[in-house]
Amino acid sequence: MPPPSTHDLLAHAGFVRSLANRLIRDRQRAEDVAQDALVAALERPPERRDRLRAWLRAVTRNLAFKAGRSEQRRRNREHEVARPESHSLDPDPILRERIAQAVLELDAPSRTVVLLRYFDGHSAPEIAARLGETHGAVRSRLRRALDVLRGRLDREYGDRRAWIAPAATLFGGVRIGLAVAAVACVGLVAWMWPRDESDVVRGGLRFNSERTAMSSKKRDDLDARAAPEGAAKRKTETALRVIDRDLDLHGVVIDPAGRPVVGAQVRALFHPWRRVNAHPDGEQFAEVPGPHERTGEDGRFALRLRRGDVVTLRIRAAGFAPRSLPQRQAGERVRVRLETGVRLRVRVEGAPSGTTVALIAADRAMRQIRYRRERPTTDDGACVFEQLAGGEEVRLHVAVPGTMPHIVPVRYVSLPETGETECRLEVPPLTVGTGRVIDAATNQPIAGATLGPVHAGKAVRTDVAGRFKLRGKPGGSFVVRAPRYGSARARLGDDVEVKLHRGFTLRGRVVSAAGAPVPGAQAMVMVFGSGFVWDFLGARTGADGRFEIGNLGRRPFALTLLVMARGHGRTLIDLNPAGTGDLELGDVRLHSGHALTGRVLDESGRPAARVRVDLRGSNDDRGRRGAKRPRHSFGNHESRHTDDLGRFRFDDLAPGSYELRSEGGESREITVPRAGSIDLRMLEATAFVVSVRESGGGPAHAEPVLFETADTREVRRTGDDGVATMRSRRRVRAVRIDGVRHAFPQDSRVLEITLRPRALVAGRVIDTRGKPVAFSFTAAGRQQRTAKDGRFRVVVAPGDVVTFVPPVAWEGTRRGIVAGTTGIVWRVRKLPRDRNLRVRVTTPFGEPVPGVVVTAMNSKPTGTDGDVSWTGLPRGPLALKFRLPHDHPRAASFFPPRSVALAADTEDIAVRLLLGRLVSGRAPGATLVELREHGQWRRSVEPAADGRFRILVPPGDDWTLHASDGAAITIKE
Repeated sequence: MPPPSTHDLLAHAGFVRSLANRLIRDRQRAEDVAQDALVAALERPPERRDRLRAWLRAVTRNLAFKAGRSEQRRRNREHEVARPESHSLDPDPILRERIAQAVLELDAPSRTVVLLRYFDGHSAPEIAARLGETHGAVRSRLRRALDVLRGRLDREYGDRRAWIAPAATLFGGVRIGLAVAAVACVGLVAWMWPRDESDVVRGGLRFNSERTAMSSKKRDDLDARAAPEGAAKRKTETALRVIDRDLDLHGVVIDPAGRPVVGAQVRALFHPWRRVNAHPDGEQFAEVPGPHERTGEDGRFALRLRRGDVVTLRIRAAGFAPRSLPQRQAGERVRVRLETGVRLRVRVEGAPSGTTVALIAADRAMRQIRYRRERPTTDDGACVFEQLAGGEEVRLHVAVPGTMPHIVPVRYVSLPETGETECRLEVPPLTVGTGRVIDAATNQPIAGATLGPVHAGKAVRTDVAGRFKLRGKPGGSFVVRAPRYGSARARLGDDVEVKLHRGFTLRGRVVSAAGAPVPGAQAMVMVFGSGFVWDFLGARTGADGRFEIGNLGRRPFALTLLVMARGHGRTLIDLNPAGTGDLELGDVRLHSGHALTGRVLDESGRPAARVRVDLRGSNDDRGRRGAKRPRHSFGNHESRHTDDLGRFRFDDLAPGSYELRSEGGESREITVPRAGSIDLRMLEATAFVVSVRESGGGPAHAEPVLFETADTREVRRTGDDGVATMRSRRRVRAVRIDGVRHAFPQDSRVLEITLRPRALVAGRVIDTRGKPVAFSFTAAGRQQRTAKDGRFRVVVAPGDVVTFVPPVAWEGTRRGIVAGTTGIVWRVRKLPRDRNLRVRVTTPFGEPVPGVVVTAMNSKPTGTDGDVSWTGLPRGPLALKFRLPHDHPRAASFFPPRSVALAADTEDIAVRLLLGRLVSGRAPGATLVELREHGQWRRSVEPAADGRFRILVPPGDDWTLHASDGAAITIKE
């Protein structure tokens, strides 16, 4: 009888889950057991289909038994190695902390006897002797303290069972009365005790959270036995090390073997601008040092922060790679594992020695920067980075001396866990751009203007005639600034003319809700223009609360002012730069800051640690000055990661409407300050299984499968059985295999796919001298790349005829290769680079158009005469691409052509822009209207408040308008 198919397994999936839930009372672990049983059936199916149900029952029971045994062993190991404070964890940390707080709220005499009795382990007679009181007085005080605890907790929770059970969990679930519950409560003091009371002598005793609860008489006996003969008996005292779970960022530093690292330097770093998705020029990496200390003999540390502080934790120790943990908050417990480090060797080609290579360990959005390093290259163009954290992804870029920094596109490198690796960076050909900077109104030269990259230090200054020379990548973008002028962007080219418009200065005074000046507040202007963020300019308020931000341009910009100060709500104000002269805001009144707290819980109700929580929104009155709000999220987006107890906190929020969303979980619309503590639930993770078969029926081994959800794309490879599995909290919409997209069924979590028949085309690429050639080429409509030895492998469908097309700089197209052909020798020839090309761009009426960006091998803007030229291009077919910048004065009238194909011998060409026409309409409720041609985006416009819009469209009828609300319309001539 044939083995069961996937459809047979789906028929029994409900039975397997039901059985797993009955055997295991944990929903998440039961789901894991059920999924493992189904996967086992796919990997090693039973021989008889009619015995499938019984086989699944036996497998599920065995897996459940193993899971329970593994969980019990884990608990035993944790119990054996746990510190005394570790036993204070319970399923509800908020309730646990409230119980401990009730103990701390007792009066000093009552709190003293409770601590001596239940925390330090002294008997009532011993306490009486130490305090100089009678035995009866101590017992009476202790009884009254327990009565006060019971009354407070009963009144707050209504039912004693609501707070007695969490206290009991501290002692392994033993049935306890009120007195033993008090022991549990007092045991929590180690988490909550304030730092300024940590080493206070009370009644002649120095409390120590690390000691076991034994009587002083027994400890004295042990000390006497351990002391040398004749030595005087003495009592050892150690300083109290207690943790406040709201204020102390604490944890332990260990080495790769799990041993504590002694003397490691632990420092907290504040990043003022990183809490919002915006930063002024040069402030992206700004760090403010915070508290620091060295780890003790047990590798532990504790840094006292303020409630709600979010810092980067940096750990350094001799012989280990430094670690940086971003977005760690006050009250969080961390476990830092140091590694011996990874060595990265970088070789830079095409740049002189002394070129600076910058390495940044951060996420791709640059919101969580772990560390940054820079190294100059030696004479052989190499530099070495040592003691890097293994397993991380770092980004590299190059700054060549005498040029604009960051001229090389960002290169991401994935570091191995151990050992060393190397990578190569190739600097593109550099050119010297020339031009001049003039006043837009008078055409007079501007001396002393600074030119540099968008978000980095300035490179050069203009001379007295306003002229400059700037070395960098052809067509590279740079920013021009000058005192009393607004900034402008330009692209590197020959004789570029940059016009600066007269700017203005923004002044104001930041005051609190009570009218008092707020010194040290952060004020920043975000400049929006032509559909993107143009610039960030920032300042801090003085002692009188005043600030001044200069060099702001008026048109075509929109301005948004962001003001932040600790204890005050983060405030955004949209400004209208119309008019003349400087802009005086007067008093900018900040709202009182509000805090939003909560937890993220997994599908089983347990706190979820290190889950990103995003908050979007701003103050309700940000448009009080009548300006239109930009559609970008800069300044109104903030993120946090939950701590080890699943908690998160957003401080200094102004009254407004916000959206709170957890990664992989639910979202909430909230209103500050009415929102209280919020619990966000994670969505349940589900296993999606894809079974891939070859066209012949066998399993497809190591086949990459791309899983697509609503917000992620992840690749999994099939195993020996042809099965790829992905666990996701979001439903998998589709998978892509071999370039084909397969929709995932709505009512199923298992998908079977049979690959189409495939054939292999393989060979080797060599040049005219017989040497292997490695480059990218096009075959069967897809981009391919040869290996270093020139070999290639292309998988196509049987019967296909493949054509190989080399890059522009090479010649040797191969046509008519039938699928299944191997052993191909593809001989190519490098084209001579002696071609000169001149392109002239004009309007439909023959007028030259400067500033049009033309791309051949690289990008260059046209000059004042509408011309742009290249030298040293390869002699081969070439495709020119054109782009008209959004801020170009002709952008409201003309469209450039998509591309123009040139023959190998073309050296002079004239190109005319297309005359566009304005189309007006209404899109009620839409925030954006996009123009698309052949399904590709061309430009967009924001409708007015009444929904009316005007947009420039090119000639022809193959384009559509798409509104953000989903509406679309095709416009004919």
